[in-house]
Amino acid sequence: MPDSEQTPRPEVTRRKLLLSSGAGAAAVALAGCTGGGDDGDDETGDSETGDDGTGDDETGDDETGDDETGNENQIPQGGTLQYGLPEPADSHNYLIASSVYSAVANDLVYDFGVTLDPITFEVQPNVFTDWEIQDQESDSPVVRVKMRDDLVFNDGVEATVDDMLFTAQFLLDQEPGQLTAWQNYDSVEAADGEFDIRLTLSEPNALWETQVLGGLPLFPEHIWSEIGDDWEGYDPWADDRSYQPGETGAVGTGPGVLTQWEPDTSFEIEFTDESVDREGYDYPLTRQDWYTSIDELTGNGPHLDRVQYLVYGEAEAMNQGLLNGQVDVIYESQTQTVRDAEEDSSLNVINGPDSGLSYANWNHRRPPLNDIALRQGMAMVWDEFFWVQELNEGFVLNGTVPYTPGYPVGRPTAQFNGELNNDDPAINAFSFRAQEEGSPEPDVEAVRSFLENGEVIDGSEGTYAGKEYPGDISGVGASYSEAIHDYSFGSVESGLLSDADEDVNQELYVNGEPFSELRTSTRSCTSTANRSRSSTAARSRCCSGRRVTTPTSARRGSGGRRTAASSASRCGSSRRRSTPSRTTSPIRPTSTCSSSAGVG
Repeated sequence: MPDSEQTPRPEVTRRKLLLSSGAGAAAVALAGCTGGGDDGDDETGDSETGDDGTGDDETGDDETGDDETGNENQIPQGGTLQYGLPEPADSHNYLIASSVYSAVANDLVYDFGVTLDPITFEVQPNVFTDWEIQDQESDSPVVRVKMRDDLVFNDGVEATVDDMLFTAQFLLDQEPGQLTAWQNYDSVEAADGEFDIRLTLSEPNALWETQVLGGLPLFPEHIWSEIGDDWEGYDPWADDRSYQPGETGAVGTGPGVLTQWEPDTSFEIEFTDESVDREGYDYPLTRQDWYTSIDELTGNGPHLDRVQYLVYGEAEAMNQGLLNGQVDVIYESQTQTVRDAEEDSSLNVINGPDSGLSYANWNHRRPPLNDIALRQGMAMVWDEFFWVQELNEGFVLNGTVPYTPGYPVGRPTAQFNGELNNDDPAINAFSFRAQEEGSPEPDVEAVRSFLENGEVIDGSEGTYAGKEYPGDISGVGASYSEAIHDYSFGSVESGLLSDADEDVNQELYVNGEPFSELRTSTRSCTSTANRSRSSTAARSRCCSGRRVTTPTSARRGSGGRRTAASSASRCGSSRRRSTPSRTTSPIRPTSTCSSSAGVG
């Protein structure tokens, strides 16, 4: 709505913040685009904090594309959406593209087996219409699926079961790093009876629907059978096995086709009959009953003629392009941009949660950060109010849960509750421990006791650092219930702590060694092993591949995950590349060695 009609943001207290926590961080979308609307996916991360998920920042002036419907309750049809990106895309080849800036376009070309309802998080039909699992508790469960028969590739060739059989086998043979569904099944073959495809899983997998069915794209056999082992060198824009080399890009059943590819400056996806070789074809996946029944979605798309992606090279220039009216959508917004947009009468600011998140991350292979107890303790002194209200001026929502591969969605409890029950103690286990309600001062003694006692919030009911926890409601818990390392507090050795403005009288010690003296180099790993106070020890890996000793009370693992690191892995910062990696599944982001502080 225009600025004059906007509802003022209410004053938020620390107590109110805890009662209004959301699924992620980004809470503001900018809307009013010139040629319709679309959502962008935002997955980024850096060394200490990062953003992951969708950006969904949409804006522009008040003009819209031609409304061919004549119905004011229907979305205007046609037009071009100008989408701003801060960095270049890396590839239009889906099997090697690792940048989210590629994914925002590539995902409009390909379809996957199943998808998620964005409101309830239930697994919904997509390319597959029906599926079942047999012998789920056996060593090799069998999944059978039925595929829809009304999909057409953007080069006009009808998609068949043979295309999906080929795709599943191709991924199994080639083992691409960007699409990893193949890691979860051993074989694929045609099925008998009412189902079309039979997949034999490599092991029992509670997340088989999202990791296997949701991770299988539909590739055209008539294209990829010729590519074969040369898939890493395949360029869909230039290769003569593509739809129209130099004019269109990769072939898929998605609604769009690439019609411009200058990844350093701009690229374009079109949806018109003139560009996509299937005139009169109504894209069926946005016409499914479950899709059109959701009030928050507008079915029967695509409604645009095209999306044009403009690459600015940096976030500041991209945000300025939004404010200058050069683009309708930006990949992610900065707090200053939102504030400026509120003051611009030509822009609309719409408050609402999305699936994005910001996070603090650490290298889980680095002792003592390989201990869930320490990461949970650090989460308890993270001041959510200061982060949300002071640093981000209330333009973000407080996150309530960790983001791990153990759940099919980023907010595990939501899929069981059906709604975002933000004040449920079960999803606030790692929240800030204040000395008293509303206080900005952390309850240091409570958190110290939590660490000294070697506690772990593993999903069991109890009182942790002064906060009652009713137990996990998702059925997924940590793989161990005691701290890996021994924690104590003693004299301050750190120069940073000694020079701090606050009066710091104790420093954290890990296995008898000051936390400030711990290092990530090979030498330090050896030193840690020699100085361990435990004579009997379980072994875990340092990031250099050398062994360090840890108390026998610990079980092997890192936050419930594997800790094994190859000897080639490097010690040092957990800094991630400036170009964020796209997730390996279109449904559910996955994490590797670095993740959220409260990961279980």
